[in-house]
Amino acid sequence: ESEGSSVQGEVDADAEWFEDDLMSASAAADDESLKREAAEIVAEQLRIENE
Repeated sequence: ESEGSSVQGEVDADAEWFEDDLMSASAAADDESLKREAAEIVAEQLRIENE
């Protein structure tokens, strides 16, 4: 009985770790697109100022 519950605990821990990892990856992707958007906005402003 206790053998099974420890395995279940490991599975839960792995699932939690995977979820955290996924969240981090997702946050990093959001961060990248935000940086890209910001860079585009800055470039656009510079272009307007230079006209």
